[in-house]
Amino acid sequence: GAFIMPGTLWCGAGNAASDYSQLGTEKDTDMCCRDHDHCSDTMAALEYKHGMRNYRPHTVSHCDCDNQFRSCLMNVKDRTADLVGMTYFTVLKISCFELEEGEGCVDNNFSQQCTKSEIMPVAKLVSAAPYQAQAETQSGEG
Repeated sequence: GAFIMPGTLWCGAGNAASDYSQLGTEKDTDMCCRDHDHCSDTMAALEYKHGMRNYRPHTVSHCDCDNQFRSCLMNVKDRTADLVGMTYFTVLKISCFELEEGEGCVDNNFSQQCTKSEIMPVAKLVSAAPYQAQAETQSGEG
């Protein structure tokens, strides 16, 4: 089965929620993940979109969504949020994409040869910056 972070229904591969309103015990962190899962511009594994094929084994999101996800997790300021942020951005180093003007193929006839290209917004992958943990360490610990 898919890995979901304990205490959440939306953080991890896929989600365990039966509907949009359902959240785990780590509500704030889960809301960040739910919003990120509902990003309006994503590219599934092997999907061809914005003039680019996503050869990664996972979905990539528009950088606006990933930046919002990062800020959301950082604002939660607890260990679960930090763990999700560290896993996504620092450990898995999941890239995001930005759109910039470029030449994209609009008809490739299912062959390797592009027969018609146009100037259009083309996706460009951007590497993830490491996540900065935000949870305050308790005094007298570690």
